[in-house]
Amino acid sequence: MFLATIFSVFLFNSCANSQTIENEETVFFEQSDRMIKLNKTAEWQHFKTFWAGLDNKTPDVITDFSDNKTALYYAYGGFFINEQEKASILKSELDTNIILLKQTGLVSEAELKSLEIICDERISYLYEIDFTMISHCLPPKSHINKSLSLNSLENKIDTLNYLLYNNLITEEEFNSAFININSEINNILITSTILSNYDGYIYGTESLEDKNNAEQNKLYFEQHFQKLIQNEGIGSEAEKQYNQISKEINEIELCFPTLEELLKDLVGNTQTRIIELQKTDAFKDFKIYWNQMDTIKPDYTDVAPSYDLYEQRGELKYVLDEKIETLKSTGLLTDLELFFLKTLTETRLDVLQGENIYTRMIMPLTYNPNAAFELERKIDILLDLKQKNLINSEEFENALAEVFNLSTQVIALRIINNNFFYNQLDENSIKQGENDIDIYIETLKIHHQKILKELDTEPDVINSFLTETIKKLLEIKATMPTIIKLIESFEK
Repeated sequence: MFLATIFSVFLFNSCANSQTIENEETVFFEQSDRMIKLNKTAEWQHFKTFWAGLDNKTPDVITDFSDNKTALYYAYGGFFINEQEKASILKSELDTNIILLKQTGLVSEAELKSLEIICDERISYLYEIDFTMISHCLPPKSHINKSLSLNSLENKIDTLNYLLYNNLITEEEFNSAFININSEINNILITSTILSNYDGYIYGTESLEDKNNAEQNKLYFEQHFQKLIQNEGIGSEAEKQYNQISKEINEIELCFPTLEELLKDLVGNTQTRIIELQKTDAFKDFKIYWNQMDTIKPDYTDVAPSYDLYEQRGELKYVLDEKIETLKSTGLLTDLELFFLKTLTETRLDVLQGENIYTRMIMPLTYNPNAAFELERKIDILLDLKQKNLINSEEFENALAEVFNLSTQVIALRIINNNFFYNQLDENSIKQGENDIDIYIETLKIHHQKILKELDTEPDVINSFLTETIKKLLEIKATMPTIIKLIESFEK
């Protein structure tokens, strides 16, 4: 038993080279009494979930198959019916969230309006067609600037989330990153306020060298209306429009200082909704369900250890959809987070399921990565060491980090090889416990080229598989911080 214990500890020593996950999320800023109170409300946590759902929307993938290079960009949505329907659903959810957030009494009218504008613009950019940007005539600079700012905002939020998740950012770097994000949001608020209140095109003294910021776009607005008012005279319709838009701009700008702390909490304090989730019966129920999986031991009576959960399949696997729906009803997890939590759980259950005693077949016919078997083994060893008090808290945290890494690998490989079911990726091409999604993308592109060379397969089909799978891998990258927090909560 002593040798087995030593071996078990060595099994987890590779965690020194793997990703380290902190117990608590690093928050680089102090919070006001208002933000502390707001973070204790369900309404703010639900709004954070809504914001995270927009963050989960990943760039579109365009691959140049001649040189196998991939470009990522936030294209204009709306070309597909499902995207248009998604935009409609999200805007309805936004309205509900704003109404509920108002009831807390902790967010001002101007702040609520600003949050509504920025979320509405993000939804429109990600899911709807901006016809001004695809017309034959080049739109004015202010239209182009708003679009560029929205694209920049999405990229900056994605980058910051990745750096925070991997503990690759200092307090100074976070503050600089947030200043850039806040500037983009201020610019979007100003340009949106102007353009949504004026049907015509805004033209000022534009130059290619002009910066894209709120001040510059306000200048275009001022220059445009100065000319209109000069032509139409005092008391004209142009002057009335100018006064109304100027008033709305002033109201928005007055709330910038207090809006900043709301935005900083949204982009830099993202996992508080998991704390709120842990208070719910849905979470407690799923934690019991998760621990039921954890405590299933392999059958050591065979030549090699194997799991056989077939007799319990009705008890656990058939209720998975119900468990996920119950978590969804809390409103504290995004659809993508729930999808990947289900993917991981389903893969674990497939691995534990064992052989159908009646048909002698492994069912269902899905791809189960070897990493999933390794994940079960590591969890069993870890819990055994913990139960026997043979592992201290620091060793437990390090070992848990490898469980996180394997979880990422299980989800990534399951997605890849379910899509490339008849041309599966060799798991040996990726090291065990690899959690860097960019490595999976590059490895997959090499695999894609190999398939095209070796098989007489329709290129368009394989190419579509590649694009679709890269998109899914990017979604994994966006949602894994929350999945990791959930696993950590289940295992503690």
